[in-house]
Amino acid sequence: MPFSLAEMTGRRDRAQKLMEKERLDAIIVTGDFSACMNYYYLSGHSPRDYQSNFSRPHLMVLKQDGQAALLVYNVNKENAAESSWVKDVRSYGPPFKYDALKDLLVSMNLQNATIGMELGTDQRLWIPVLEFLSLKEALPQARFVDASTVLWQLRMIKSRAEVELIRQA
Repeated sequence: MPFSLAEMTGRRDRAQKLMEKERLDAIIVTGDFSACMNYYYLSGHSPRDYQSNFSRPHLMVLKQDGQAALLVYNVNKENAAESSWVKDVRSYGPPFKYDALKDLLVSMNLQNATIGMELGTDQRLWIPVLEFLSLKEALPQARFVDASTVLWQLRMIKSRAEVELIRQA
């Protein structure tokens, strides 16, 4: 992980404050090897699929209380456990189906929650659209809303560690 544990938990802490301000119970960020911008930023895990593939996304659920979990394509489970600060790492076999995420959300007691996702400006939801729609149907008491305000506010101001990496680049 190029960033320290303190950097990563600092990101988590800032995200929690922003979620509280926006009245989000949790956020879900997604990604794959080629496009894991928010997923990598919050989890510290960079998937090793070496290809852009919507059928094998990686997801992170972060609750407002700081509890976090990863849901990754099964060949990346060990890599995710080694490279992320998140200790709850779960996996699924391809292709991605909504039920794995539904089970994770229920286990985190989020079936009645307001959950922010990458739905807005310059965001990409890296799960198949039909699987997202099926998730919404399977959890009718949950509200899935845009989290782009939280994500942009979180990432807009760079930490010292980020600035140093930018300088090196």
